[in-house]
Amino acid sequence: MRTHGPEQEPGAVRDWGLQFVAGFLLMAAVAVAIVGLVIVPGYAVAENDGGTVTVTSAVHRAPPVEALFPSDAPTKGVDLLPKSDEFDLVVSDLPTRLRLLSVANVGWFALCTLGAGWMVFGLLRSIGEGRPFDRHNARRLTWLATITVVGPLGFAAIGSFAASSVLDYIHLSGGNLQPPAIWSFWPFLVAALILAVANAFRHGRTLQDDVVGMV
Repeated sequence: MRTHGPEQEPGAVRDWGLQFVAGFLLMAAVAVAIVGLVIVPGYAVAENDGGTVTVTSAVHRAPPVEALFPSDAPTKGVDLLPKSDEFDLVVSDLPTRLRLLSVANVGWFALCTLGAGWMVFGLLRSIGEGRPFDRHNARRLTWLATITVVGPLGFAAIGSFAASSVLDYIHLSGGNLQPPAIWSFWPFLVAALILAVANAFRHGRTLQDDVVGMV
């Protein structure tokens, strides 16, 4: 006689610590989403403090800031703050649409964090309940791999578009300052590892179904 459900492994017990971690991670993801989707855009609209975008320089070997601007460019209210190989371009006077665009990648990051947090929450909760091969876990990992790719690339693409729009607004497009690159290899590598784990979960589910069918 079968004494356990089709989803739960024989002798499995609830891991309350893992379920607590799952709940904590979900609450953290929700907090990040609230900040990125509500507070940061709201501040950008309410406070007319300009905006900041990340740009790169076509001039190598860390030139003086003045060398990055064309000689006839209006630089009042515009500043460059160096950070490693890039610069923060700070513009004190931007219209609302550009202030919102300058923080749009933060909202995208928050949205992806919420989605990833929900997937991880479901995964850890099912494992904590003794159902590591829940039929939804492989799907959750597949979605997590997708977010791992589209999250960083979307963040970079939105930031690049915002930088291009701000540079165009202050008439500095096509000069020494350029939007940052979008391409990155590491999200694909991480996603491939997550998909490998998803495939292992999928095979584990199949084996569990075979065992249950023989009982």
